[in-house]
Parts: sequence; C-alpha cells; structure tokens
Amino acid sequence: MPIPTRLMDDHSEAYLEWKQAGLRGLTCIHVDAHLDVSDTGLGARELSEMASCRSASELERFRSSEFLPWGGLHCGNYLYPSLYEGIVDHLVWVVPPHLVRGDSLLGWTRGELQNWMNLTAGEFRSLRESQGRVEGSVKGRHFTLCTADRLPELPADGVLVDIDIDYFLDPDDHVWQTPWELKQRLGSVSVRALTVARSVNGGYTPLEHRYLGDVTLAVFRDGAEEQRALVERLLRADRARVEDPDVYSREEWPEGPGWLAPTLCIKRAAAGKEEPGSENHALAARLDPDYRLHALNVGAALFRKKRYQEANRWLERSEQEMALCTYLRGLARFKQEDHLGATALWRPLLSSGGLRPLERSYVSFMLAKSLSVLKRTAESLPLFEAALRHEPDHPDYHHHYGLALRDAGELTRAAQALRRSIRLAPDRLASLQVHLDLADVYAAESKAALAQAERRQVRRKDVTGLYALKAMLSEGSR
Repeated sequence: MPIPTRLMDDHSEAYLEWKQAGLRGLTCIHVDAHLDVSDTGLGARELSEMASCRSASELERFRSSEFLPWGGLHCGNYLYPSLYEGIVDHLVWVVPPHLVRGDSLLGWTRGELQNWMNLTAGEFRSLRESQGRVEGSVKGRHFTLCTADRLPELPADGVLVDIDIDYFLDPDDHVWQTPWELKQRLGSVSVRALTVARSVNGGYTPLEHRYLGDVTLAVFRDGAEEQRALVERLLRADRARVEDPDVYSREEWPEGPGWLAPTLCIKRAAAGKEEPGSENHALAARLDPDYRLHALNVGAALFRKKRYQEANRWLERSEQEMALCTYLRGLARFKQEDHLGATALWRPLLSSGGLRPLERSYVSFMLAKSLSVLKRTAESLPLFEAALRHEPDHPDYHHHYGLALRDAGELTRAAQALRRSIRLAPDRLASLQVHLDLADVYAAESKAALAQAERRQVRRKDVTGLYALKAMLSEGSR
C-alpha cells in the first residue's frame, strides 16, 4: 500500500496529511532549520476544537495564511497540535550543524526551545545531553534534538519523515547538503508518511531553490539517481556565479525535469541582480506560474533575517495579501522600537474588516502593546479587552493587560489579571516574570507580605537562575 506523501508550500499541511491518514502515536523525524512547534496562535480552546475536526474543510477556519504565520494554524506551529493530539509521540528535530552556536548543545537547545514555546520548569529540567543528542520532554511527548548522523534508535514499524528544504540552506542561502547526502546520513529509516515543504511562500526558501522540494520528494521516494548529476552541476554553477554571473547561460543544459527550465531563469536573474519583471523573471513565470517572483515572499524572507528596511521596500511593492503586508510592515517597525510607525499601520488594519477572528485578536494585542509602550494606556486597554474576548484563556494577553492596568493606576484589577495569567499557565517559565510583576503591584499597594510571597515563589520555581536573580534585585531595590 502506498504511504501518504505530500509536497507542499505551506508546512502546516503536514498536520492535515497525518490527520486525514489517521496516523497516531508515531515518531516524527522533523528535518528543518526551524522547530515549528510554537505555542502562540493556538489557545486551549482552538486546540480542543481542532482535535475534533476530521477534514481539511473543517480545519480551514483555524488556518492562517501560508504567506505569514500569525493568529491560527500556520507553518510555525503545526507540530503543536500534532503533539497535543498524539499524532506525534516522539519528536526528533534534526538540525543543520551550523545552526548550533555556543559551547554547549544543551545550552543552545534550552535557549532555542524558549524562542519557540513557553517551556515549563519540568520541561527545562528534563533536557539532558548524551551521545551528541539532547533528550527530554516537550508538551508531554518525548523530544530529541540532533544532527542527521546522530539519530536515536527508531521504531521498526516506521516513522513520519517531515522535511523543510530550508534545512539544506546555510545562512547565506547556499546549499550545504544535498537530499541524497541527507538520506544517506539518516540511514535505513522505515517511512510511514513523507511530507516535504518548499517554504517559499512566506518562508525562508528563496525562489531559486524551490526545485529542491521536487528533488527531495523524488530522492526519498525512489532514489532519483537520474537527477543527481544535474543537481550537482547546478550547485557548482551556484558556487561559480559570484565570479562568473553568466555561468548558467554559457553552457547547454539538458531537457531535464519540469523544474529545470524555470529554475535556470530565476538563477540567471539572481546572478545578474535583475529587478522583478525582467525577461528572465517573466519567462520563468510563463514556464511555470509557481516560479513567479512575489514581492511578499522576498519581503517576508528579508524580515525573518531581520533586514527590516529592505523588507519594507519589498512589502510596499506587493500587490497581494495587502493585510498581511501591512501587518508585517508594522511588525518590522515594532521590532525596531518604532511604535508610532507600528500603530499608524496597525490601527487602519483593524478597521479594514479583512481579518479572521484569530488574526484580529492577535493584531489587537500587538497594537495594544505598542500603545502601552507609548504610554497611551487609555487606548491600549480596550484593545487588550477585545483580544481577550476572543481568546479569554491566553496567559500572555492577561499578563500584558495586567501591566497596562498597573500603568493606569488600577492596581486591584491589575493584580486580578496577573493572577489569572499565572493560573492559566502556572508551570511555564515565562510565568515567573508574571510573579515578579505581581509582586511589584502588591508592593505598590503596600501589601509587603504578598509581594514577598510572590518573590519566594519565583526563587522556589526557577530552574534557570535568571528569575531568582531578578527577584533578589527587585527586593533589594525596595
């Protein structure tokens, strides 16, 4: 019987594929430069409702745009419901070696996981390094982080192989490993389902490397030896083009698979630093509409690389997904601490009426955060309340709402909101900061005993050492 197989642009479709195939309790080999298990965008209510869905059409109302992860199910969080529902029982994150920085694999893993999710103290303590791997527990499931040549022992009844082709790209977007080399390093893995994401739309993969999705699928399905020499020749040309921009045009290329001709057009355009709309770009789009250069994709990729000014120029050019472009331009300003610029973009976006409910609540929250930084608390409070009406169990929303109430001088309500945030996520490390903020509110109310009790909670719960130090400094400053 053929195994479930999907080649996709939006990596969140892997979750749909597994769910529709009725797969459960499996090990997932997640080969990716990104973990994709963010716990933002989906609250407890959404996770519960998604678990009861049985078709793509039922799940549609939870999905975010493929071009940009924000409120709802998207390419950055699809593994979260997969873990929650038990589709994935053991998540093995295979990372490119250049991704790991610092002296310790364990230290890097702890930091990177906190970039993706709100770790609990128990999850943080569970992480251990052994035999070139980090093992632990995440979201109640077994978690492993390793490189492709350090896989743990895998079950004989097969695994989910889930690949994002941005794994093959180094920080300069050069291919550092081919799909054949990856397959060799993974060894003889028994595959229950194969999912491959191109991640061009809104992702990290430049259009010129889109073809790697087709190649990866073919390699893991049947070996694709007939394409190996062609891909290696293409990669040699990639390396040579800095000194020789005409390298793709100088020699004749074979007929090749369907991806070759449009890929060569895009590579010629990239080598020549051609503007969108050039002859090569136009020819690529005529050969295959999926090779049309979208300003939104370029802008989103630049944004992810923190090249915000370049990203903004591309996003201003975009004629598609205008709401997303506006949101992303605002987020670029937010990241640069230009909160006036962010609010100027996000306020009309909220009034436009073109947002889904989860997107609306998230934009309301982000706009409220910017207004709070600008000390415009009276404007921020109704926006926090609007976000909470749709996602009443979101601990971060309650946390920042509490801080805004504190700034407005409403200390009793601020303490209520902060306590609510802690009750919703009592064990996560991020809640230790909420305890500290609550201690400050109690201190402002002259409730010294309650403030001291919150700081004791921090010292007792903290497994990182960071929050306990903050508690000592906070106490010492009073």
